[in-house]
Amino acid sequence: MTYDYVSGGGCDRCDGLEGRYDYPPTRPHPYCDCSITPSRTRPYEGTCSVARVVFDFHPDHPNDPEHLYTAEVVFNVVVRCLETGEVHEDTFTFTGSPDKSEEALMAEAAAACHAYKTFVGENRCIGIS
Repeated sequence: MTYDYVSGGGCDRCDGLEGRYDYPPTRPHPYCDCSITPSRTRPYEGTCSVARVVFDFHPDHPNDPEHLYTAEVVFNVVVRCLETGEVHEDTFTFTGSPDKSEEALMAEAAAACHAYKTFVGENRCIGIS
């Protein structure tokens, strides 16, 4: 577990201690009004798994990799709220430019899906009790 030390402000010693610690930090003086709280951990877990990859070709050049319009990566997204066990399932579609390597396209798509999964988790799981 980690702890966040947040200075109450106005004290150089307290201001200097502000940050995250692997242990509960001690207060630097008897009348310290700083807050020391357990760090907030992510209240959810989730996955992005590729459902399918679709390439859209130019109508005059079907199936010609030199004439792609777009590449689409579709993910199945599952987010589970740790506190309640509630599960949210969704589909996320990433549309990218086919002028990149397949590896670069998939990395960009995975990063976009991760951002979407984080958005879903933070909007569906934070503050649930």
